[in-house]
Amino acid sequence: MGTIGEDILCVASDVAERSGVQVVDVAANRRGSTWRISIVIDKAGGVSLGDCMSLNAAMQPRLIGLGLVEGDFRLQVDSPGLDRPLKKEQDFVWATGKLVKVQTSVPVEGQRSHLGRVEAVDGGEVVLDCGGGVRKRIPLEQVAKARLEVNVR
Repeated sequence: MGTIGEDILCVASDVAERSGVQVVDVAANRRGSTWRISIVIDKAGGVSLGDCMSLNAAMQPRLIGLGLVEGDFRLQVDSPGLDRPLKKEQDFVWATGKLVKVQTSVPVEGQRSHLGRVEAVDGGEVVLDCGGGVRKRIPLEQVAKARLEVNVR
């Protein structure tokens, strides 16, 4: 067994797949004697309240039955929102063609903040089309934070 978050991710991914959704992220933190567990899901066309409720209802007995958490817990299942965070390589692959904002841990081409459309993920790097013929290759291990950029007009 791994960390509690890894164990919950494994179970949630299996349950989510059967429900036609994908687990984007899992966080498990203890506050006092109560665990706070957050599962973020997504699917093509977006997530409905019903999708969140279904996964929540399916996960509650599994968390108890498998003994993944000891004591009290609060489970929250959410959509990733319009500004979905991008954490793993597969998230960037999913975001191909979409506008993203990437913060890097060290400067890349003299900057730590980068805005552009994901053109590709290649060789451990995300390739951004920043417009005006500017392309940036950002090593995934240097990505500190990334999310979809919401363009509301």
